[in-house]
Amino acid sequence: MFISREKIRKHRHVWLFFGVWLPMTILAVLWFGFSPDVPNQAIRAERDAEGNFIEQLLGDESEPAAGVTFEAQFGKLNAKNNLASSASSTSSNPSFFADSHIAIINRSDHTLMKRVGGLVLERLKQQPAFQRIDYYPLGESMPQGERAPDIFVSLDLKNLEESGLLIEHAVQAKISIVASDNVVRSHNSYIDNLTPPKIEFDWHGKLEHDSTTTGIGSSAAKYKLVAEDIAKQIADAMVKHFDGLREKHSMLPPLPNYFYPDFKETEPLTFLENHNAELLFSGHGLMNRNQSVWTFQADEPPQDLLRAISDELATQGWDVPELAADESVQHLRVKHNNFVLEVFPDHESRTDLDINGNLNGGGQSRRYTYYVSYLDRMQREEIRAACEAFLTEKPPVEALVLFHRHWYGDRDLESRVLSYLQSQSTTSIEALIATAELLHRLKRADEALHVILTAHALSETTSDPGKYKNRLKQLAKTMKIEDFPPKTIDVELLKELGIREVEQGSKFADLEFAVNEPAVFIYRTLEGTTKLLSFRVVPLGNHQFEFAFVDSEPDKGSRSWGNGGLVSEDRWTSHQIRLGDSSTLRFYARKLEGKPRFRVAVDVIDRKNLPPQLPYE
Repeated sequence: MFISREKIRKHRHVWLFFGVWLPMTILAVLWFGFSPDVPNQAIRAERDAEGNFIEQLLGDESEPAAGVTFEAQFGKLNAKNNLASSASSTSSNPSFFADSHIAIINRSDHTLMKRVGGLVLERLKQQPAFQRIDYYPLGESMPQGERAPDIFVSLDLKNLEESGLLIEHAVQAKISIVASDNVVRSHNSYIDNLTPPKIEFDWHGKLEHDSTTTGIGSSAAKYKLVAEDIAKQIADAMVKHFDGLREKHSMLPPLPNYFYPDFKETEPLTFLENHNAELLFSGHGLMNRNQSVWTFQADEPPQDLLRAISDELATQGWDVPELAADESVQHLRVKHNNFVLEVFPDHESRTDLDINGNLNGGGQSRRYTYYVSYLDRMQREEIRAACEAFLTEKPPVEALVLFHRHWYGDRDLESRVLSYLQSQSTTSIEALIATAELLHRLKRADEALHVILTAHALSETTSDPGKYKNRLKQLAKTMKIEDFPPKTIDVELLKELGIREVEQGSKFADLEFAVNEPAVFIYRTLEGTTKLLSFRVVPLGNHQFEFAFVDSEPDKGSRSWGNGGLVSEDRWTSHQIRLGDSSTLRFYARKLEGKPRFRVAVDVIDRKNLPPQLPYE
């Protein structure tokens, strides 16, 4: 069969097109034609009833776009990270850590940081405590008038240097991370009788990342390995800090909406308009109807600008402090009715005066950055009315005593709260401290002494008794109690609370406890010392629970504590503690179906002669 050269040439062109040029074009488009898939709109991720996060875009689109991309990375990352951090906190007694809702604010538009922001979001979604996580890329504003997040996280790229092209790509990045209970916090802290019972905190991190990526990757995979490593460093550091706050202060319990009054617009502030201030956030929160933050820049240094603002606010009826002529003013806090206003420079804009009263760095032209924090707080009468409404609902004592500072002076409310606390069988140390304070105010000294000694004994069943003992010492001093704290623990006081004493052969098959309610047991060793064994089921968030234990022997000054396994409805979770001889206490817990309560079974066995059955059988 004869085929002409013209046909061969024609078929060759077709083969070259479909066999070579078209595949190469498709490959080139796939490899070089796609941008990294990063979040460019605000995202709200909130858990549903099953505990799964459902994402919603907060921009023009209501659902995440189903984009097409091709992300391929072949290689490895060698990285060195140095994350230096500092933290501060302010708390009243008691104060709890609020962590249900977190907002991530990305202050950089660089592709690397866009990747990092999205990956930090994904990592925080793995933490069961968070029920809602919002993400705001640069240019996206936070919604106004809503309930404020519990935690604000800001990410910013301070410096980036890159080198290398195809096979090796080196990155040196400096990233700033801030986590706080407000958009921004000053270096000054204040606590008064209107301060809500939650911790105020500020955590600053500076990450220095130095890495080399060896290998190849598509355009959509740019910074993939680098961003994953950076996001892990940031998320791990923040979670570690949050865990520490949660362990020290416990989680803020759910509270009725009347402790979160409806949002109210900000009162007019002319100096904000004069400085073209940018509103960063305006919402409402626990015991306030407005918490807002602005920022602006000005040519005047703090000691000049803050004095001018103070003078202006004084003419408008604000209660302003007296400022000495030679005072270096770096912070201004003023009040007017139920409003509190703070004006302060950022860290880089803080200045000082030398010993001659001259401005350090004076004569240098620069711009200063300032922040303004505004609070419209619930007043004492409103808080008391909310407490009275809460009391009628017969709340858990742990939640009620959050507001014990706000009862002070209202004898009728104090009397009703005291009656309610005494009617409840509780092992809450906070409730016992509040009870002792109320009894002392009512001059019932003997009863107050009995309760404070009980609280002291019960504090030995916690992982951090010092957290309570310092407060108990101060209360004992106020009550003029001598020889406090006692040298030994009065076990009989604990028995009055219903705490059980166990010995070898003891068995409790069907106990029931609530979340965070301690199951405490007393054991006397062969040496004559007393062991206090405490177990409690604690929430992890997302409908998950685990149990924590404390093994304390006050006579010897020894204590150990830790966390056990997850507690669920479908199986028993156990933990065993050796009691110093051949005896072992076995603790078993299982969640009751559909309830935030737990069935508990306990026995004390001889390890040399194990019983045929488990205590719950």
